[in-house]
Amino acid sequence: MGQNWAITIGINGYRNLQSLNYAKFDAEAMQVFFRQELNIQTVYHFADDSLPIKQDYGSDLDSHPTYTTLNRFFRVRFEESFLKSGDNLWFFFAGHGKRHKDRDYLMPIDVDPGDVESSGISLQYVSERLRRSGADNVVMLIDACRSGNGQRDGVGFGQEKQQGVISLFSCSPGESSYEINELQHGSFTYALLEGLKIEGESNCATVERLYQRLRQRVPSLTQQYRKVQQTPYGVVEPPTKYHLILLPRKANLTDIVTLENDALLAEVQQNFQLAKQLWIRVLAVSPTNPKAIEGIERLARVVPAGYGSGKTDVQHPVGTFFAIRHQSFELLTVRISEESLPAHFRHYKIQHIEFYLSSFFTNGVCDPISAVQQNNNLINDFLVVFQANPEAVIGYYGIVHIPLQFCAGYAVSTWPRIALFELDRDVNCWYELAGDDSPKLDLSVSTISRPANAVAVAIRIAISFDITKNDVDDVVPQPYEDIQIKIGKRRIDAITHYSQVKEVCNAFRQVLDDLHTRVDKSLIVHIFYSGPVSLGFSLGRRISRTIHHQVIVYNYTSHTSPRYAWGVKINSVDSPESRVVSTKLLIHDT
Repeated sequence: MGQNWAITIGINGYRNLQSLNYAKFDAEAMQVFFRQELNIQTVYHFADDSLPIKQDYGSDLDSHPTYTTLNRFFRVRFEESFLKSGDNLWFFFAGHGKRHKDRDYLMPIDVDPGDVESSGISLQYVSERLRRSGADNVVMLIDACRSGNGQRDGVGFGQEKQQGVISLFSCSPGESSYEINELQHGSFTYALLEGLKIEGESNCATVERLYQRLRQRVPSLTQQYRKVQQTPYGVVEPPTKYHLILLPRKANLTDIVTLENDALLAEVQQNFQLAKQLWIRVLAVSPTNPKAIEGIERLARVVPAGYGSGKTDVQHPVGTFFAIRHQSFELLTVRISEESLPAHFRHYKIQHIEFYLSSFFTNGVCDPISAVQQNNNLINDFLVVFQANPEAVIGYYGIVHIPLQFCAGYAVSTWPRIALFELDRDVNCWYELAGDDSPKLDLSVSTISRPANAVAVAIRIAISFDITKNDVDDVVPQPYEDIQIKIGKRRIDAITHYSQVKEVCNAFRQVLDDLHTRVDKSLIVHIFYSGPVSLGFSLGRRISRTIHHQVIVYNYTSHTSPRYAWGVKINSVDSPESRVVSTKLLIHDT
């Protein structure tokens, strides 16, 4: 079971700024919660009149929250790591905060408002020192936007992204945070404590549920008591930490399964350090969890090298190679043969798996609903086969409609060790993507337009061909935010290496994660893609089941009007009939 450590700071009696009423009490209440509810033995508490902090060695630590005391504490205490993977470090601050020269500062009790750089404490410095603790989960709770008349100063505060840290701020940049006399708390801290103490199915055991609760409850409180707007703001880095279980005692089975899926996805993405952290988090909640135990054992066999062309990420045992051919056009290509496998797969026995969907798109028929249903059935059938041979290696190849590529990738996002193949059109033979140094893609991500009143988001991913805005305009409700991901020279067969797939997929995931943090979840993300099957499949694997917006991926054909005549809701649990979106009646087959 991981350890929890905490730091609480609350300042009322500022010497050179407007005094506050309840910041000290907020920090004291958080200290009590940490000790009583989370059984945290070590809480470093700094407040106007707090007692000296006893230490394991040396004299007691001064707890008066001056610049000198706080700065020395962060410098000395976090010089060397003292926590480990699986541990949590909580940091709570209630007081004044200030945005100064594009940096966020916490204001100690003796800050000089005319010299913030020298007398304030940079939030970036604080987060950097906290990360040095060794804990893989640092949670920063900042109620630091307070000024006079019951407001906590800090307009614009919280815009800096603290890498590797979960940061929840009491208000959005441009707002103020309020103290409420009737509650004798800051509104944020009151809602925070309220949320952390909820029992039952509506509890706030995870970061995501706590953040959602704060986003709903704090505006309600400030409207009720002060008739003002205050909306908490979160920056969670990396986004998988939205699923972090903060309160293990209150976690449910769904919380554990979500962490398991994140851990498997991290393995697939070859982020083995994150995967290990996530499996450890699963064990912290469920100590005998067999999937987590197997995951830790599997990671012990990982070799940190490139995938393919003489370099392998995982030491594959001798066994079966499942070759999945995904086809929704007429069968135009040969199967993968044992002779065509790269050298590091030659000792495997090939078992061919057919995801055959061509009958739904030939002879004038266009039936994407039945294709999606059959796609799901084939994947589920294969899962039974794969579970009986979990050490087997999976290869994926084929020629398939774009939405079905994404559907397949999304459905198997937690599968480890998938080898990707593309077609050599000159010799009509399949080859595995290379794992050595790849040619430059000159990848760029740009926001073409971001109207304030956008009702949708469009992402154009141009690898093989350009995707015109006119074609997108025919499909997406307007006005919409227009984002483009493209390589410098769009061309067929541009993707030849695993590192290129990873580069494009990482850019795509970052766009989706950014939309999650700033765009209303009611908006739909519309995706238009031109590129190889291996990349489309891999992009589907990057779409989250829980944190991302609803995503629709569209199919392109030159013989319909509009060109993008149908699409599929990728991360929807609806029936195939509801998942398929027809933009207009097709006038030709696809």
